[in-house]
Amino acid sequence: MKPLTSSIENQEQSGTKAVSKIILPYAFIGGIIVILYFLVMRFAGFYQSTGLRAINYLLMAPVIYFAIKAYITKGVNRSYLLGIYSGILTYFIAYGLLSIFMLLYLSFADPQMMTYIHDASFPELQLNPLSVAGLLMGEGMVAGVITSYLLMQNFKDDIRKAA
Repeated sequence: MKPLTSSIENQEQSGTKAVSKIILPYAFIGGIIVILYFLVMRFAGFYQSTGLRAINYLLMAPVIYFAIKAYITKGVNRSYLLGIYSGILTYFIAYGLLSIFMLLYLSFADPQMMTYIHDASFPELQLNPLSVAGLLMGEGMVAGVITSYLLMQNFKDDIRKAA
């Protein structure tokens, strides 16, 4: 026998599943973009300039915008919070791909860069490839919340019209 649940819970579950299906292509595109940007900076010799990492946010902003827009146009139970969730989830998946790539890259492809990161960081951190991947995920989560909130302001009227 199936447990009884309220219709609100069913709507929320179907809403988050729908968001996941809609934003998945955008998340993979975002992940590929930030990985390619890292590789370009690495092979151009700019990997030591940490200020250039801010460009990651500029590269991800259009991806997040289009992911939220896709959710607004294709979503069934559109809401403001699910719009923000779609942006955060897109960022989280994209940075998850970057983190996995960096874990493998620093472990196997370029251990000299890991040595550089370890020597250039605070000694208390004791960085290794796994902790670098974790820091990237943390950075992606914070940036995802901020970027999604800021970009969601463009879609307030669309959400109101859908309600």
